[in-house]
Amino acid sequence: MAYVSLYRKWRPQTFADIVGQDHVTGTLVNAIRTGQVHHAMLFTGTRGTGKTSTARVLAKALNCEQGPTPEPDNTCEQCRSITAGTNLDVVEIDAASHGSVDDARDLREKASYAPAAARYKVYIVDEAHMVTTQGFNAMLKVLEEPPEHVRFVFCTTEPHKVIEAIRSRCQRHDFRRIRTAVLVKDFARICEAEGVDIEPAALELVARAADGSHRDGLSRLDQVLTFAGPKVTLADVAQVLGALPVELRFDLAEALAAHRVADVLACVERVVDAGHDLQQFAREALEHLRDLYVLRVAPQSTTLVDVTAETRERLAAQAERFGPGELGRMVGIVGELYLDLRTATDQRLVVEVGLARAAVPEASLDAEALLARIERLERRLSIAGAEGPGVAEPTERKAAAPAEPAAAVRPTADSAAPAAAGTGDDRAVAGAKTRAGTQPGAVPAAQARPRSRAQAAAEPPVEEAGWGPAEASA
Repeated sequence: MAYVSLYRKWRPQTFADIVGQDHVTGTLVNAIRTGQVHHAMLFTGTRGTGKTSTARVLAKALNCEQGPTPEPDNTCEQCRSITAGTNLDVVEIDAASHGSVDDARDLREKASYAPAAARYKVYIVDEAHMVTTQGFNAMLKVLEEPPEHVRFVFCTTEPHKVIEAIRSRCQRHDFRRIRTAVLVKDFARICEAEGVDIEPAALELVARAADGSHRDGLSRLDQVLTFAGPKVTLADVAQVLGALPVELRFDLAEALAAHRVADVLACVERVVDAGHDLQQFAREALEHLRDLYVLRVAPQSTTLVDVTAETRERLAAQAERFGPGELGRMVGIVGELYLDLRTATDQRLVVEVGLARAAVPEASLDAEALLARIERLERRLSIAGAEGPGVAEPTERKAAAPAEPAAAVRPTADSAAPAAAGTGDDRAVAGAKTRAGTQPGAVPAAQARPRSRAQAAAEPPVEEAGWGPAEASA
């Protein structure tokens, strides 16, 4: 038996099998249940997101012998013939080669005939944007007043090329890019069914290479399984797809955060030695820095960064190493670097110089570089403040102790001389006066107001301890 590729083998056969397009399948299921299926539909979206597969499932749902039903059984004659592509009433037209006005007229004439065996005639026009303007104009009449037994489905990746007269007569459904986490989950299911043991990191690398396309992801997975067999590692995927290891991107960001130019240049050397494309390396580095920037400025968002939960945690932890202004500056530098590589004669030199500029903001004097340096200083000060000031040693506390206040009363020139020349009692009285200035209730000399002799003579004698009539009369 001939080998069947994974994307053909695992083509969706029911609405539940369609991955990542719940907003479309939910609408179609409700329309079938209520009998409100539109006569013409326009399926738009990027490649490999399930447009044609959804059109086939819709044809089976309308023509199933158990229906119309949102859950075709895939066992009746109509379902099996539609799956095999042999049903006479479900016609797939490749508009890239059958988009002329003559083809449109032929479709219009055949649409008026009743179905041969099915309930509805379903025309699936793939690559509808390739139909000529004259061909679209030839379809206007049958789309405006279609027979009851006919349904049209136009599939295109470029809806703006479909003329407005056709778009206004169709019910439009936009197919979205499939998120990486959703692709990883579906690929894991397929690998389990195929008996393949594959590492989660390897699955994520395959899903990222798919770039939102389920079909592209299965094609890459098929290639990896052919090379590695039933046991697949991350190194196998990186070797087959030519993709850069995820750890290299984290290592580069870590070197940029630490401002280690030598480590940044070592990452470039790893890419060159492995034979990877430097432009692809710059693109993935730009994507990584973009994810870090988004998680730094909008950490609460859960949909802006298209990665698995485990990778998101690593990115969030690494984003704390940067400031928003610093990351914005790096994104700008690497973005310019990516554009310069298209015309560079020495790509390695351009990459090394650009990444060195990103790692060392001191090398630039523009406003963004100064902001990056300020943010780095602020982070260092915040870390130092969080650790708290050190505890001073006892000798330091002793040296830092304030000096005792000066005596409250300074001896005047008149009293100082007798005290110096007086008897021992006089010197004892002077010592008592000095000690009184150090008592708790004493006023420091720096705060005491000077008194004149007239004010001192007018005050009553002081009778407190240590003061005699001689000192009071002075």
